[in-house]
Amino acid sequence: MRIGTTTPHLWLELRAFGDTGDWRRACPAPCGRFVLTDGFDARLTAPGMTPSAPFRIVPGGGTAQIAVDPGSSTARSWGRISFAAGLPLALLGALAFAYGSYNDQATLRGIGALGLGGGGALVVVSLPLLVLGSTEVHNAQGEWIALGRAPRAW
Repeated sequence: MRIGTTTPHLWLELRAFGDTGDWRRACPAPCGRFVLTDGFDARLTAPGMTPSAPFRIVPGGGTAQIAVDPGSSTARSWGRISFAAGLPLALLGALAFAYGSYNDQATLRGIGALGLGGGGALVVVSLPLLVLGSTEVHNAQGEWIALGRAPRAW
């Protein structure tokens, strides 16, 4: 197992495939030793980094090589806060603007426009923060094997 990263204190963690329990640390980066991965989900974690989504390492001979593009857990948190505040503010602003326009109430229409604009701005600001907060894991061929979000349920 080889993990390419510049992130200090990065760990490969494992848990049984399909398990929802605790993760156990298996190897610190860059690792460089034999790690049994057959039947296990893997993820990468480090202080200040958004943990990667769970991924599988295909068992077999040779060395599995993975590269990590770490996402900031702080950026991700601020992105979530900005989105969570901006979306309802924009919706309430749109409702206030519509109601104020319908009833010809300039003050309510103005407040609604401010809410809609402010909420929209918060949502727009959240998007790059959420992208900066996503941890990506790539295999030796450069293909994504994990993003910093929960995997899609099929």
